[in-house]
Amino acid sequence: MGLDLLKKYYLGTPVSPVPLKVILALEQLSKLKPSLGSKDAREMLALCCKNIVSHPSAEMMLKIKKSRQAAQYLQLLQTSLNALGRLMVVLLETETTRGFFQNIVQVLQRSLTSNNMWERNRALQTCSQLLAACEELPRGDACESFGSLVGLLAPLTCDPMPTSRQLAATCLSSLLQIQAKAANRVIETGDAGSLCEGLNDCSSITQLQTSSKLARMVCRNFPLERTVDFLMAIKDTLRKARGMRVRAAGKWMITFLQMYGKDICRDVLPILHILRSCTSSAQQSTFMPFLCQAVVILTRCHKEVMIDNFSRLLGPTDSEMWRRIREFCLQRWSR
Repeated sequence: MGLDLLKKYYLGTPVSPVPLKVILALEQLSKLKPSLGSKDAREMLALCCKNIVSHPSAEMMLKIKKSRQAAQYLQLLQTSLNALGRLMVVLLETETTRGFFQNIVQVLQRSLTSNNMWERNRALQTCSQLLAACEELPRGDACESFGSLVGLLAPLTCDPMPTSRQLAATCLSSLLQIQAKAANRVIETGDAGSLCEGLNDCSSITQLQTSSKLARMVCRNFPLERTVDFLMAIKDTLRKARGMRVRAAGKWMITFLQMYGKDICRDVLPILHILRSCTSSAQQSTFMPFLCQAVVILTRCHKEVMIDNFSRLLGPTDSEMWRRIREFCLQRWSR
């Protein structure tokens, strides 16, 4: 019944109290540990996110903010977000399947890479609440999603909304603490206050510099078995986003490759496939320097592997951009 109501109200009023009441009911029901299958639980989460995180749209948010009931609408939305976060935590605590946390990440992924900045902000609020709870849980589910989450959160450290930048940094900090707890060691986080100030700065240059400092801190504690997950998640931003988020994604990718390029031999071919898939994006001019730099780093570290595989990846449907990168590398190798 609850799911049917969520389906009905998704395209209804801008912010309705019905989805909130349904989510509150589902939160209480989940504590009874009903025998939900993984597929059913994921469908339930997806519907909840559509009502609370994906909706309202950017256009509707502008109308809401200009309306007389703006404060009431926004308060209801915030209450709904808090309820959704609690529901996810309850499901995570009661669900015995280790892959369930990854299901939550996959549900949130669409919103974290959305071009609607309000949707990204709502997804970050939910993610922050979830990761804060995970810091207290004995399970290590979040560690298995470390690479994917870092790849999704990193570009948001340069999001247009200041609150989103702060939330992204908070989520990354929680991830580091979860990783440290799992590895039973202390993680050096540097001057966290200074990093928060830098992300709050109005200057995009300062934001990007601060994001790069954060990248080095996170990458120092990066589990290399999550390399491909990280770059697959970064790819979503490189292909779909625009502006500073693309630049931040590029900076994080290069920082990681500079630190670990020599240690990821087994992942060179998957990384090449990922880089090639980015060349179909409309934002080519923004990340072209990062793409070339990534290929150069991999070439320096794994010349033979690159020579053996780079030419094979050139297909008849590849973009002119990828062809130019290939020619550039072949010229360097022939010297």
